[in-house]
Parts: sequence; C-alpha cells; structure tokens
Amino acid sequence: MPAVLELEKNSGEAALWPLTKHKSSRLRAEACEALGQGTAAGSMEALQKVLTKDKSPLVRGFAVLSLVRMAMDGRAQNREDIAGFLAERYELDASEWVNTILLEGMIRLGDLSLFPELETRLCHPEYRIRLMAAAAMGVLPMVFPALRNEARGLLERARPKEKHPEVRGKIDEILGRPL
Repeated sequence: MPAVLELEKNSGEAALWPLTKHKSSRLRAEACEALGQGTAAGSMEALQKVLTKDKSPLVRGFAVLSLVRMAMDGRAQNREDIAGFLAERYELDASEWVNTILLEGMIRLGDLSLFPELETRLCHPEYRIRLMAAAAMGVLPMVFPALRNEARGLLERARPKEKHPEVRGKIDEILGRPL
C-alpha cells in the first residue's frame, strides 16, 4: 500500500495541491477546477479542505463544482459521502453565492427534495443569486427529466417580475430551447 500512496504523491495532481493555498484567489480557484478533473483521492481531500477553510467564496464555489463533477463522473470513492459533506457545508457556509452552488450540487447528486429551495433563489434580492438559480433550472432537467415541467413553469412565472437584464436574458435563453 505505501507504494500506491507514493505514486499518488508523485502524480501531476499532487503538484496542484499546494496551489490551493496560493495567495491569489484566482489561482486557487483554477487549481480547484484542475483538481476536479483528476482521479487521485488526495485531490478530493484537498478540495474538501478548500471548501472548509478558504476565505474566498469564489474559491469555495470552484471546489464545490469540482467535487460534484468528481462524484457525478464516478471518480469519487463514495458519492453519498460527498453529498453528505456538501449538505454539512450548506448549513455552515455564510455565503449565499456558495450556498446556491452547494444547493445545485446536492440536487445534481440526487437530492430532489431541495428543488423548492432553489425556487426561492429566483426571488433573492441579489441578481447574481437569481441568475445562478435560473441557470441551474436550465441545466437540472437534463440530469433529471422529471424536473422539466416544474423548472419551465417556475421560470415562466419568474420572467415577468425579473427586472435585471442578465437574469431576464438567461431566463429567455432557457425558455427559448427545449428543457
């Protein structure tokens, strides 16, 4: 077993782990994105540490996206463990932006009971949160076709009330294609 651990430490992914602690938040976020494409168990642990400890919502958001990608692609050892970890972080993270990404991730990993919570984000005072919620509603039906009609109905009801041009544009884009 030590030979396997040594091999992992010498992998290209291991070179990215220290970058998750770099001074630049943009570089830390890019390191998280790159780690999400790997297979080393240490990469998953590094992403979990980032999500737990990094001060930047941008970096934590990239860590969530990478963890979800690893779980959905079957590269994570235990999808349920990642889903549980994300649920724990959802309760603890103070950033609405990160929580919206966590929410979408947990739904992607199969917790459809959280879809109504995503609906409430369509009415959030911050336009970026509404934009993320609308984008998630445009993507989630591809993973879960059963959400298709509900997502379309929610977006159709949100559209007339939406004043921000980016959010309205995203809703129009989603409604203009088959969900």
